[in-house]
Amino acid sequence: MADEEEYEEVIEYYTEETVYEEVPGEVLYKQNWEDTKDKYLLPPDAPELVQAIKNTAMFSKQKYKEDYEKKVKGKWSETPCFEIATARMNADNLSTVSRE
Repeated sequence: MADEEEYEEVIEYYTEETVYEEVPGEVLYKQNWEDTKDKYLLPPDAPELVQAIKNTAMFSKQKYKEDYEKKVKGKWSETPCFEIATARMNADNLSTVSRE
């Protein structure tokens, strides 16, 4: 008998009336979420973090340019082009003549 009474209480709790009473709260919750989700802003980054990001970008560019200057810039071209080779030799000869 006690089990039947508990069973009936549980059934009464989950009737349509109690379910419909909870729905407006869910609707309001979803409505509040829809209203505020577009208005959320992230806090600004800390100045130290912004400076660190700028430093890493600058450092990597300097390293890239340094590597390029050591290996490629001003070196002899590996491409077999006779006109470029003669122009470069003539430029070297003119620069040595102008120094003397």
